[in-house]
Amino acid sequence: MSKKKQPAPVTPRYPKVFEMYGEPSGIERDAMSRSGPSTTNWITFRRYRVTIEEIAETNGDLLARLKSMWRTDEKNHHHYGTFLAAAKTAGVKDEAEFRVLFPYDEHGCDHRKATP
Repeated sequence: MSKKKQPAPVTPRYPKVFEMYGEPSGIERDAMSRSGPSTTNWITFRRYRVTIEEIAETNGDLLARLKSMWRTDEKNHHHYGTFLAAAKTAGVKDEAEFRVLFPYDEHGCDHRKATP
């Protein structure tokens, strides 16, 4: 005696929620700001509403993510200022505090280590 398969639950198509890192820019904004139907590359004629909101996170969560990124970054000297600026938006006061929390400099040197 075989059992009947249960149908898979139906997931509603809308609303859909997407989370991403960084604000949409460039092609994403162009796609979201079309003012009418289009036949460029594909036919678009249905309308959608897109709402973008920042996801609230604590400075601790943001700094933990930045530290993880800093540890795995290739230490390109061009990234140093970008990381410093990002850390300041997450509550780091100045470069001195940044160097304590993010000990490797822009060349990958850890200045906490004692030199012989």
